Amino acid sequence: MQIKCMLAIKHFLSLILFLALLLLASGSTDETNDSNGSGDCNEISANADTIEVTFDTQDVFNGKQKTVVWTQNNSKNVFNGDLSVIAKEYDGSMLGSDVVFVEKLQPGQKTYAIIWHEPSNLPSYKQKWLSACFKAASPRANIQPENAPYKLLKQKQEQGGTLVPQIEFYLATDRNYDRMYKFLKSKQFNEGIFYHAVFVDNAKYAEFSKYPISAMYFEETQSKHIVATYWYANGNREFTYYEKNSWESRPKTRNE
Repeated sequence: MQIKCMLAIKHFLSLILFLALLLLASGSTDETNDSNGSGDCNEISANADTIEVTFDTQDVFNGKQKTVVWTQNNSKNVFNGDLSVIAKEYDGSMLGSDVVFVEKLQPGQKTYAIIWHEPSNLPSYKQKWLSACFKAASPRANIQPENAPYKLLKQKQEQGGTLVPQIEFYLATDRNYDRMYKFLKSKQFNEGIFYHAVFVDNAKYAEFSKYPISAMYFEETQSKHIVATYWYANGNREFTYYEKNSWESRPKTRNE
């Protein structure tokens, strides 16, 4: 009788343990489903036209051919993905394969990776996304705060390569160059931004040049109202200021 009682208790405890494990597994599954259904990540099939992949076949080095794989994010979200690339000869034989990892590619930005394969005069490339994730872009860290010492007049971005040129115009309400430099140096930027700033002494001269942003070239009329400029990229910076303006004065720089 005592043995039967002990066996019954043992079976009862086993049943309780089984039910607990079942509930735990069910809860884990629900959490996973909630994560997948949050909308942060989408299937690549629904966004294939927003990610552009191109191939630039280059020279042969040490018996291997270099190919640059460019990835352009044309969506409005930050993109992460793993891209399988197979290089093939004209007859279909395989020249090599690799996986390109794309991380935190911001909207409108372009990045590249280099792959190596057997040489060919006319290689072709087969691509397939192994994984893809689109997440909402974070608000830009360099949005003008209300208490900023200088008024933001205009801003824009251009399409770029690994770095995206961006320019902002500010109204120089004073000639306190140290204050201007510290203001710009304190700004934070998203990854992959080639940042430029221009201080003008009159708001009507805050006009975008017909030349590329990175050239930082302006016509005479506008240059006579530019009192300082600044650029920043990947931890490097330079602040240029003028006694009168960028057309009539010699430049002085700071980059510490």
